[in-house]
Amino acid sequence: RIDSAVFSPDGARLLTATNLGQSLLWDIATGETLLTLEGHTDRVTKVGFSPDNVMAASASLDNTIMLWNIDPESANYGQMILTLRGHTDRVDGLDFSPDSSRLLSTGRDRTIILWDTATGEIVHTYTGHTDAGLDVAFSPDGLTFLSGSWDSTMRLWDADESSATFGTELFRFTGHTNGVHSVAFSPDGKFALSGSEDTTMRLWDMETFLDIYTFEGHNAGLRSVAFSPDGLGIASGARDAHVILWRLPLEDEALTDWIYANRYTRTLSSAEEQTYCVNCTIAPTPTASTP
Repeated sequence: RIDSAVFSPDGARLLTATNLGQSLLWDIATGETLLTLEGHTDRVTKVGFSPDNVMAASASLDNTIMLWNIDPESANYGQMILTLRGHTDRVDGLDFSPDSSRLLSTGRDRTIILWDTATGEIVHTYTGHTDAGLDVAFSPDGLTFLSGSWDSTMRLWDADESSATFGTELFRFTGHTNGVHSVAFSPDGKFALSGSEDTTMRLWDMETFLDIYTFEGHNAGLRSVAFSPDGLGIASGARDAHVILWRLPLEDEALTDWIYANRYTRTLSSAEEQTYCVNCTIAPTPTASTP
């Protein structure tokens, strides 16, 4: 059983998670196994590469995250660097910061932990979700991140350690009717995706926080969503054993037209129409006549 698979930043290697407590590093060109990373005492749930391509991380049902040296030029190639202990239950989500100096993790204990990847120390623990955490994703600039949870919400958090609001929840995205298993930022950080057990995927505008569009096509809960590197495509995977590829018109003018065509605006009540003067006639303001 493979619960997680991810390409290296340079596309030359693949990291997979197994139910035997191992992670396997593969050579894409030859298909050979380069490393077997062993250390967890239970199933590995999530794996990830650091953006600098010298570390890998693995999360497990054993409540820990392990950092590994995957730099072929290093004398410690293939060795475990650190074991991160702080969660009190299984860990299901992780993500490296863009500069590789920080790692996020989340799991069944409902917390999100920000780690220092050099020392293994906890920088901050985020709380707020009312059910198990499922996924986390840093923004491209590393100043914020998204989290998904079984509480049916996606949340935006402040990860800027120089900010007065560091460590706080910035916004809560609602609309899904079941757990949010996967979250992702677009490469430019302007949009976000959330994939849910409710079988839908939603596209969000990260400037207005509006739900732009709901994608429907899967027949079972979604497990993974991702933008293509150029931001023009989306992939979604679900428990229905299907991966669906979607394409968006992400050039500025085309995207603006698409957003306005697809953005949902609810019908106003009669009272709201009166308040905002919808469909009403405004008489011109009288002007004083000159005698």
